[in-house]
Amino acid sequence: MAPMITSPSLPRLLSLDKNVKKWGQRLQQAADIAGIPLETNLDDSQIRKLACRSAAHGRAEWVLRWLLEKLKTVEGRQKSRKSPLTFVLLRRLLLFVPTSTCARFLNSSNIMDIIKNYLDETATRIGDGLDDASHQTIDSGSSVTLEDTQPSSPVSRKRKRTKSSDDDTKDKTSTTVAKDEENNLSSLGLFINEIIHLTSSSIENVDPVASQHLKGVLRTSTLESADILSAWLRCVLLLCQSRGIDVNSELDMNSIMRTHFSIVQIWQFRALEVDDDSGFSASTFSKACLVPVVALYAQIRPLDGNHFSLTEMKVSLEQLLARHFLIPGRASFSAMSTAKRTKTAGTQPLILDLLQPLRDMVVGLVNDDEHDSLRHLVSTLPSLLEQAIKLCPGNSTKQKLADASWIECFVRSLSHCAGEPIPYEESESGKPDFMVSPLPNMLKLVQENHINLSAIFLESLLQGYSGLSGVTDRTDLPVRWDLITVLLGLSGNVFLKEKPKNKDNPAESEYTNRIPPYVEALVGTVENTKWEFSLSSKPATRLSSSESPSRALQWSNSVDDAVTKILIPLMHAYISARNLNGFMDLWFRELRRHWGELGIRNERAMPWTSVHLRQEFQAALETSLTPARINERLIEYITPIKILLAEAARAPKNPNWADLQTIAPASVSLFMLDTVLHGIQDLKIFEGTSMVWRGLKGLSTDFAAVGLEKFACSYKVWSILTQIYTLSARVDGEQSIQEQLMSLSDSQILKGALAVIGEVRPHQVDGFQFEASREAYQFVVTVGSDLLRIPGLKERGDHYISTANNFLLHSVSRLKPAQIFQSAQEKEDLALSIRLKSSLAVLLSRPNSFSVFSSHERCGIFETIFYHTVTELSSDDSPTSFPVLLEALTSIIMEIGGDVKGRLLGLALNTTIGLQAHALTRKERESILDKISGPFEDKAEHDNLIADNPVIIEADLETDSIDHVLLEELSAMTRLMGQRNPTSELCTNATHVWHIARYCDRQASEGKSAKKILLNLEALFNAVIQQATHDATPERKELFKEKFTAQCTSEFDSVSLLEKLGTMFLLKSWVHVESQGENESQSLTSSPVSQFYKKTLNRDIGSIENAAASEVQQWAVFRALAEMPLASLEPIVYDLKKILRKMDDPDPELVKDVMESGVDPKETMDVLTKQLQSQVISPQDHNRLIEAFAVQVRALRPARRIELLQTLLGNDDQISEGGSLQLLEVLIKSLTPEDAPVFVEKGSLLIKLCHRVMSSRDIGHLGTSISCIKTVLRTKLWLVNQHGIDTLLGALATLASSRAGYLPKEHAPFIYLRLCQTATNIVLLHRKHLGGRMHLLVPLLQNLLTCLFKPHRHQGPRSVASLPSWLFNTPSPLEKTHSKAYTRLLSTLCSPTASSTSQHRKNAELTDTNKQAREYAGSYVPYVLMHYCSLQLGASVDSEVREGLKAGIWEMMGVVGIEGMRGMNVGMGRDERAIWEVVYHEWLRVGKGRSSRSSG
Repeated sequence: MAPMITSPSLPRLLSLDKNVKKWGQRLQQAADIAGIPLETNLDDSQIRKLACRSAAHGRAEWVLRWLLEKLKTVEGRQKSRKSPLTFVLLRRLLLFVPTSTCARFLNSSNIMDIIKNYLDETATRIGDGLDDASHQTIDSGSSVTLEDTQPSSPVSRKRKRTKSSDDDTKDKTSTTVAKDEENNLSSLGLFINEIIHLTSSSIENVDPVASQHLKGVLRTSTLESADILSAWLRCVLLLCQSRGIDVNSELDMNSIMRTHFSIVQIWQFRALEVDDDSGFSASTFSKACLVPVVALYAQIRPLDGNHFSLTEMKVSLEQLLARHFLIPGRASFSAMSTAKRTKTAGTQPLILDLLQPLRDMVVGLVNDDEHDSLRHLVSTLPSLLEQAIKLCPGNSTKQKLADASWIECFVRSLSHCAGEPIPYEESESGKPDFMVSPLPNMLKLVQENHINLSAIFLESLLQGYSGLSGVTDRTDLPVRWDLITVLLGLSGNVFLKEKPKNKDNPAESEYTNRIPPYVEALVGTVENTKWEFSLSSKPATRLSSSESPSRALQWSNSVDDAVTKILIPLMHAYISARNLNGFMDLWFRELRRHWGELGIRNERAMPWTSVHLRQEFQAALETSLTPARINERLIEYITPIKILLAEAARAPKNPNWADLQTIAPASVSLFMLDTVLHGIQDLKIFEGTSMVWRGLKGLSTDFAAVGLEKFACSYKVWSILTQIYTLSARVDGEQSIQEQLMSLSDSQILKGALAVIGEVRPHQVDGFQFEASREAYQFVVTVGSDLLRIPGLKERGDHYISTANNFLLHSVSRLKPAQIFQSAQEKEDLALSIRLKSSLAVLLSRPNSFSVFSSHERCGIFETIFYHTVTELSSDDSPTSFPVLLEALTSIIMEIGGDVKGRLLGLALNTTIGLQAHALTRKERESILDKISGPFEDKAEHDNLIADNPVIIEADLETDSIDHVLLEELSAMTRLMGQRNPTSELCTNATHVWHIARYCDRQASEGKSAKKILLNLEALFNAVIQQATHDATPERKELFKEKFTAQCTSEFDSVSLLEKLGTMFLLKSWVHVESQGENESQSLTSSPVSQFYKKTLNRDIGSIENAAASEVQQWAVFRALAEMPLASLEPIVYDLKKILRKMDDPDPELVKDVMESGVDPKETMDVLTKQLQSQVISPQDHNRLIEAFAVQVRALRPARRIELLQTLLGNDDQISEGGSLQLLEVLIKSLTPEDAPVFVEKGSLLIKLCHRVMSSRDIGHLGTSISCIKTVLRTKLWLVNQHGIDTLLGALATLASSRAGYLPKEHAPFIYLRLCQTATNIVLLHRKHLGGRMHLLVPLLQNLLTCLFKPHRHQGPRSVASLPSWLFNTPSPLEKTHSKAYTRLLSTLCSPTASSTSQHRKNAELTDTNKQAREYAGSYVPYVLMHYCSLQLGASVDSEVREGLKAGIWEMMGVVGIEGMRGMNVGMGRDERAIWEVVYHEWLRVGKGRSSRSSG
């Protein structure tokens, strides 16, 4: 209420400036004069109600005029910042003063001018705070100039402090100033928003005419509204910079967005200019707002997009840019394009004029050397391009072409804005810094959006800004690899533009035009750059040799980057121009320049010899060149090699290859020939070209005639020979290849290869000798493995392969696989590992070569291979394909006997299980499946022979190793069947599935692994049948069903499947999977297979009832029953419930199915209880059984449910079991108030549960019993009575005392938490039962408090007698969590909620029940406080526990009155009083204000 007015209001208002110095007090008194409350906790509805009842409209008008007059002056606005209530009062005045009067006062005071000036000064104030904090220009923001940039002023230089800044700013940090201004801006936004709200004609009690007058206040000129928007955006930008980049956690973005939308409304209400027909106001927006919009967008764009208000701000800025900048620019460009087509004279694009403010700012920052601000501003330009691309529809081809022209124009304009005009031209405004150039990022955006720029435009970029030598005459430009790589990605064809022929110069040959000048410049620059190479291929930083470090570009100087980003894109450009021949000429020329480095260590550092480049070339060879062209190239490369070999043959023995005249072209030809040969896959290339093919095959004879020991490129010789031999095996016939093998076996070339292999030291990995050894090894193994197939040449093949593998066998026998492929290796060990990996990969490509080795040698090799495969499963460069490995293993596994065979097979299967199935191709998975499942046919036949011969059975009793291998085989196949394998033998031929089942009939009948085998069979059969009958094509599905039924027919004569458990589980999976079909379910389940299965299953159930089955057979039968609907087995002549009760370990799924079949829960209670107590039951099965029981009891009638509950409660022996307690909990949860009439003994339920708690000796029983009590207390309030609460309090107090029974000490934390939680539930939900029962609650609180203390050692056993047994003689395991639980109990008692103390009364007494409850608790908690002081004399408490306990102690002290404290003081001894004094003073100093309720 306003105070009494003792003097006229107007004189008091006018005298405020003289009599009151502080602005906040002036506002308060002015509000009192107007009769307006300034409390911030009042909402708008309350203010409007006061305004309607107020009669002080005249005084409110005076205050409104007075406040507006203050805000019109600089001094007044400066003072208004000292209080956030300025605009709060102004906003509330709008509600008190009539709308028409408000419109008149606001219009006369030019409120829009006030808002503009206020925002300008706010930006200056925040900026000054940033300057004072950093003493330098603002980092990472164009805000250095944004603050002082006005629409009509040129770009400012470094900003200086203004005299209008408040002096208080000196004593405040930039964050504090920004926070104050943020609050002021929030109030300003609410004020503007209220004006906008009042302009709506739909508001009650507002004259529509007056609302239109008020709307006229907001309607300003375009320039003035643009200035307001610009000032606001600068404020937001500076606020973001003052808080760093963590806007989400510090800035109130919701408040900022509310103000932002209000400011944007002012901009939308603007009065359009006379010449603005479009309504875009593009020119004015550009001059005033473009820079702050772009800068703010760049500031918030990288931030977390999950913040809703932040996303709204981004969207709003994008809309402003689109409507007032991009769309007008695009419209102007389209008009210009039309004018050009009609040959109408036009002007420069409007977009250049719109970008001029950004251009002026860039020029100013360049001249002022403001590098940080320049970098930030220029980095915003790609975001503008991104928005322009988003606005391009590009639906039709014509539209896409128009979009490309517009984007090209926009890129040109943005580049000009950044100081890089296209095409390049000299500028007087200073040289741009290429380190901050936006061109690469903009072109990358164009590339990602598949926009085709014109060749002229790209050539202008190449000429003006690439820095390639010979392309431009500029000497100040470094090589810009980032720009070059983007240009190659956009359109590499621009580099292929050929130089026009000069007809006047006859000396200019055709060859000079074969390599385009831009390619020549690019290749020359690559040539002059030193590229680095390392085994780890880590990128390095490159400094251009021609530039100083300050001007050099950061560039990754690795060979990989040079290849992937320059050479390969250049090659693809040649391919797209259908000129791969031209690239091959270029490649040959560049290799010729450095032919001396081929075959030595430096070769790896040459981009032109990269393996990646060769692979890309080989992939494109056959699709880019015709067979005729490829043959021409082969002849071109074979000829220099032949000449070199002829020259070497004429030279003396062991010639010096470097001195031969033709060594250079021949070395390069060897490299190119090897590259081309490895790219040939189509054999049609050699059709009709016998001369070329003879020339290739004759190379082996030519090479054998000379010594290759000192030839640096000899590694290419062996690679070429290997590839020629591999091709000849496909091109020539079988007879021809045998003749070639005969000649090779007698040739010196294989001996020379063996000599090369033996020259390399074990740890050598550098130089051409290692490369030559690796390629020679592959040549020997390739030829030797084929020699093994020819009877007369097998011995020679054995000799060649065994000799070549001496190194491998020695390493494998000497070292373990873990030592060979260890992760941390020295250089020599790494070399050994690399060599072994390459050798193993070659061997695996020729599986028959393993027959050369002995069984133990093969075992060592395969163990090494398997270990390497497992350790590199996720590696992309795995040494081999796993199916090849299995094929090699299968080819020799039958030849190896005894333990070695089992060991190898185990290794293979373990490796398969470790594979990620999705990482393999479908072909690989199916190959592995076929390799594993294939031998089961022979195994099944072998088992049939064993079954028919008792003597063999006796000799084959040791099945542990067989079971182990079988389990691994089944696990491997199941893992692979996790992915689709529709064409594998398992999924297309049902015979394979039957072979597996029949083999497992005997293996799964007995033994320790029988159940595991059956479970694996179940998973495998389910997966196979699902894919074969549901996921396959109709043809494959029908074929599989026919074969399956045909195989099953042979079993129809069987009376029982107890001796054929594998077959039983196969039929079980068949019926189970097929019964899940929607359309076929009925027909399939009534098929002969299903009928046979159900008939035999019924018989097997009878065998189990008659005790004629083993444990495994019982388990299998009931496992089979578990997945079948019991209705499908009707009529059942046997009582399943009776059989269940007889079984020692019934299957959980069967128990659940029997329960769900409608049987009385009482009949399965014993079995269910036994199952829940089982130690081997899985959590999933446990939960399913509990859920099935819950469904059962919910469906029962109330009387039947109560009967079941009483049965459980009445059997003391049964209820002590954990399983029965869990069932009891389910029953209690299912009770409803509808059960109350038939539950006669409902009052005794809580008492009986308390007895269960007291008799618990197992932590599981205790936890379940307390959980039942919690359910009753929280959800079954109709089961709670006074007797039950009394019994429960006594039981809890006993459990927390020395009279507690035995409970495991290791579960003390759990026990204490449950006691505290149960007591809290009593106090919170059943406080009405505590009246007159505090004599039961106080001992419980004292005992729980005692548990938190640890007795002193010197006190002896007497002091620990009060501790319960589960805490006795143990270090206290209770922590801060437990003290907090106890504190929560005390807080609930001393600070009750309104709902916990509410009572139903017939009379309407005005009594505070909460206060009564606190006073009642305050009468008894002194006994707990006294106990707390007494405990500290003989015990101690951990510091963390004490901290958690303090709040609870203070809560109790807060409800104890002064009389109670005096009584405590009298009742304590001297030592207790000393402790109490300390506690009391601490409470006065710290805790009194923190307690929820204090009695004062």
